[in-house]
Amino acid sequence: MEFLNGKTAVVTGAAQGIGKEIARVYAKLGAKVLISDVNEEKLQKTTRELADEGYEVKQYRCDVSNQNDAKSLIEYAVQT
Repeated sequence: MEFLNGKTAVVTGAAQGIGKEIARVYAKLGAKVLISDVNEEKLQKTTRELADEGYEVKQYRCDVSNQNDAKSLIEYAVQT
């Protein structure tokens, strides 16, 4: 089931827990995944995990409670 082929999914809070699993599901469905989190160390670990599973994943450190960070994340996602 790869009906998200050619699409990009942006998942915030994706370094662990539900966000991480949501990112994994989008990737399984064929999406390129851009994961974001405020915790850069955990974000890097999750990025490596998903990449090792064969998924196309990029990361962007972001605090979505900060308007400038959130805007930068969206700008990065559009460029990617």
